[in-house]
Amino acid sequence: MDGWCIVRQLRGGNRKRIKEHNRILVINHLRLHGPMSRADLARYTELGLSTITYIIDELMDDGLVVETGAGESSGGRKPTMLEFNGSVAAVVGIKIEPTRILFSRMNLLGKIQQKAAAELPPEADSAALNQLLIDNISGLLEGDVNSAPLVGIGIAVSGLVDQAHGKVLYSPILAWDEFDFTPVSRHFDVPVIVENDANTFALAQVWTGMVPHHSSFLGVTVGVGVGLGIVIDGQVFRGEHGGAGEFGHLVIQHEGAPCYCGQRGCLEMYASDHFVLSEVKRHIALGVPTILGDSDSLTINDVYEAAEQGDRCAQSIIYKQGQNLGIGLKNLVNLFNPAAIILGGEGIRGGKHLLRGIELELATNFFAKKQQPVQLKVCSTGEDVWLIGTCALVVNQIYRAPIFKRGD
Repeated sequence: MDGWCIVRQLRGGNRKRIKEHNRILVINHLRLHGPMSRADLARYTELGLSTITYIIDELMDDGLVVETGAGESSGGRKPTMLEFNGSVAAVVGIKIEPTRILFSRMNLLGKIQQKAAAELPPEADSAALNQLLIDNISGLLEGDVNSAPLVGIGIAVSGLVDQAHGKVLYSPILAWDEFDFTPVSRHFDVPVIVENDANTFALAQVWTGMVPHHSSFLGVTVGVGVGLGIVIDGQVFRGEHGGAGEFGHLVIQHEGAPCYCGQRGCLEMYASDHFVLSEVKRHIALGVPTILGDSDSLTINDVYEAAEQGDRCAQSIIYKQGQNLGIGLKNLVNLFNPAAIILGGEGIRGGKHLLRGIELELATNFFAKKQQPVQLKVCSTGEDVWLIGTCALVVNQIYRAPIFKRGD
């Protein structure tokens, strides 16, 4: 990142935290609701006008905010309107899946400018994988006709992560243990921020305005695994050591199906692709009528297509998957009392059959009957949602402190 550096300050003390919070608050209001005047920002954020002026001056010095002209006035001087400048820099977002890696270059508004994908080689060691990341990121940046400086790289990956050191501590699905992305950070001279993929999914819901900024909700992803992002008052809850939200590895069946994490009876074994495929194969072996063919070559997409074509066997299994997931969600509702549950991931292709199973279980929750019912929503953004979430991750992290040109 030639010519740029990030000024990082030790985060300690209420004053510093309040300043960081206010800065992000102003950025998010301008990003989601701009153009806005300084007076509008003061009113919507409930910050004093002098505080707004100070923050805006700082953001304009950084190039993050620009004046866009005069706004409407009901009388008197027309206000100067402000807008978040998403084109001032670039972010690279990465989603690591069990068999492939998605790459994107985005502006600071999360607008995807370019995408690429690469196969994730089985048994790749850390050196080979870091080089694969470096090569693909370099390819994205070479195509940046606007030459916007790269300010950060966000990586979404399943499992337990160490954000402070840019590491994956443990990912059962990927079979990774202590994977370090420091070589990527050093190569591009920018921070690499690693986050659990369910948390980036949840971040994207706030970032895109699907839920109110200060809302409390649960982002649940279904597919190869089952993930959970917990958002409380607009902030992702990560727990003391970053391990909150391992929803898929809650044990729901004593001495149940063995899970790749080493436990038995994990929810993931009853509510993910694994459950659907294993149940389809079991039904075929029992002679249950179905249009599905050779069980050894079946994919999850084959099952979804069969369900869409009216196959009762496929539909009933997806419905049961939804019930199993709904049992877990019912417990989460009792724990967190969220305003909404937002579903995403490849598993939502199960459609109405999956949702009916979930809704049946949520409807039987005794405590929910006495409260405002939780909203169940489906995220339709597709695979881009994780990439947008990594952009939110980077912007929220690096713009807490000012960015200056080297030599200033």
